[in-house]
Amino acid sequence: MISETPDWVWNARFTHWWFKKDRETRDVEHHFNSAFSGIASDREIARVIGKLKRARINAVLTHGIVRLVKLNELGLAPRVIAGTKHVVDACHDADIRVIHHCSAGLAAQTLREVRQKEWLTVDSRTGTYGHLDQWGGWYWYCVNNPGYRRHYFNLATEFLQGSGVDGFMVDEVYFRTGWGTCACPHCKRKFKRRTGYALPGRNDSAFWGNMEDPRFREWLRFRCASVGDFYADLASTLKRIDPHQVLLGCKNKEENQRHSQQYGDHNDERMRGVNLLFYETENSSSILYNWQTRAVSLRLYLALGHAYSTPTMTFMRNMNANEDFLSWALRAAHGMRMWAASRGAMLGVPTHIFRSAESQSFHEKVFGWEADHETELVRSVLPFSNVAVLFSASTRDMYKGSHADYYAEEWFGWCRVLLEANIQYEVIVESGLDNPGLAQYDHLILPNAACLSDRQCDQIRQFVDRGGSLIMTHETSLLDETGERRADFALGDLIGASYRRTLEGTHLPVVFDEFPGSGTQGEARGICSTEYYPCPQVLISVGPGVSAVGTTTVDECTEPVVVCRRQGKSRLVYLGNKPGLMYYTPQRVTGTKPIRPFTSEEDRARYKRLMLNAIRWAMRDKFNLLTEHVPEGVMVKAFRQCRCDNEAVVIHLLNCLGATYGPNDVIPAGHQVTFPKIKRDMTIELRGRKIRDAYVISPDWKGKRDVAFKQVRGGCRITIPANFLRRYSVVYAR
Repeated sequence: MISETPDWVWNARFTHWWFKKDRETRDVEHHFNSAFSGIASDREIARVIGKLKRARINAVLTHGIVRLVKLNELGLAPRVIAGTKHVVDACHDADIRVIHHCSAGLAAQTLREVRQKEWLTVDSRTGTYGHLDQWGGWYWYCVNNPGYRRHYFNLATEFLQGSGVDGFMVDEVYFRTGWGTCACPHCKRKFKRRTGYALPGRNDSAFWGNMEDPRFREWLRFRCASVGDFYADLASTLKRIDPHQVLLGCKNKEENQRHSQQYGDHNDERMRGVNLLFYETENSSSILYNWQTRAVSLRLYLALGHAYSTPTMTFMRNMNANEDFLSWALRAAHGMRMWAASRGAMLGVPTHIFRSAESQSFHEKVFGWEADHETELVRSVLPFSNVAVLFSASTRDMYKGSHADYYAEEWFGWCRVLLEANIQYEVIVESGLDNPGLAQYDHLILPNAACLSDRQCDQIRQFVDRGGSLIMTHETSLLDETGERRADFALGDLIGASYRRTLEGTHLPVVFDEFPGSGTQGEARGICSTEYYPCPQVLISVGPGVSAVGTTTVDECTEPVVVCRRQGKSRLVYLGNKPGLMYYTPQRVTGTKPIRPFTSEEDRARYKRLMLNAIRWAMRDKFNLLTEHVPEGVMVKAFRQCRCDNEAVVIHLLNCLGATYGPNDVIPAGHQVTFPKIKRDMTIELRGRKIRDAYVISPDWKGKRDVAFKQVRGGCRITIPANFLRRYSVVYAR
């Protein structure tokens, strides 16, 4: 990062504000419309600020004036800057910060509107200008064009100097029109200079889309790096004026392989310039169908936040008002900073919280509760777990292609099993393999982390040598960090197995025995998904001292596909297929149709038991937090909070019992979110902790309630009365 995240961001509660006079109500035009006839009256500005203060909003994002280049071309920039300054001054007087939300990539919807066509992206596949067919259709500026970059940076500088905003959210900084962009002369020269490769022509089918070609993989990395260059250079420009500026961009899903491979949208590159993470989820389906998936995504953003010492601002579009509380609580339970909005598309005027009495009242309550409990909630996101799950960005970017079933869904499946079992885990990113990052964990899971560098493999090997336990699946370590295939697993010495080949598109029945000494025989026996999704299977050769827990039959030969072994204090497990993928439930495209998972419900249950058996055998049930009488569907997420005068454990409890649906369930239209009653007291045991005080806070009541606890061997045990959890509660133990 160019600069550290300002302290105020860690306690920020955001919303957006369309303060123009222009009040058209067509949402799509609102977001990108460059009309400007002035700002709202002083009376209206004062009225809105009063409502923001009552809702405890302390940061706003400007909206409706996003296209800096277009506003300048129309001669409106001076008036927009002056009007924004007027609003910024009023907000600052009320202790409200202002972030200017703007776009970098959007050029125009027709070519005749573009004044500098030489700034546009060029699609190598057609030889014409790159064009996005979404959002009504847009031509796109190239982030590598030096003339465009100078012009945009100058406009941003003028806006900052004239308005006094506290930061910028710069959207659409990527190659949204696909793999083929950009093939302009500037991109071609820069690509050749950086990689030594000349960009092939559009008819070179051996190059375009071929992940086996190192030139194409370098092309994908180059595009990501170009996005990072833009943000880093913009940040340097702004920092010369104000070293405390906030800079962020828009990133919908960190785990999405399509975003990095197709668009060059890459958080590690982006973070070379920005100092605040951002996560947005779509509104294509109800949160009731996929709260588990969203919770896993939030944990990935926590990992990025730990790596870059910054919080994450989150925006979720909910389907209806009934989902607002669950959406807010899910983010609060992961320490996220909120962007508040009412329901609506493209963040137009109708999505202002202060235009809806219902939304205003809701945010006054929940943000008021947050503000009243900053002691317990602010900066309370340090890991409290000895289990780490690696998210491998190199595998996401360099492995096979952009289909999510290659990597992301295998990773999701393992995280979801841990989430549903309330086994506390932390996602770590690749930098977390460095010391001291990995040293704080006892157990590591590598769900098909196919692309690992030699250095990363050495770090994992050192982790095992120190007594750490390891679970890895499918083609983990079979490729290096650039996507180049190795002859064998780089970590094969740890699992006692060698790679032979991968069988694609198979429906192999797998028979499982018990993990040695675990008593789990029969619990996951006989998985065979012959009528569902074919799961790829790696065939291996095993060495001495390796136990075959799972076997399959290929060409009338019995083949080991799940193996385990002990090495000193470590336990190691390898699974040759993708059990996480088989357990994963795809997100719904709509909220009305059931969706078919990759396996039958019976096999999903077997895969879940297999993964849990592997986890419990490898980790010997030695977890930092244990739960008793906590029903599945109540999410438990614990963090450490360290301050100079205090160290505490903060445990979030979210009642999702009424939001837990199977893949074939259909939620009726107008369904009310329910929070079923907890039927018995719950117990949480903190291993290796002694506490002197414990209490519960909740937005469902005022104040705090003490809870009983007692010291036990190796830790302490806290009892939470059933009626202390209605919807969402937080246990604070110190």
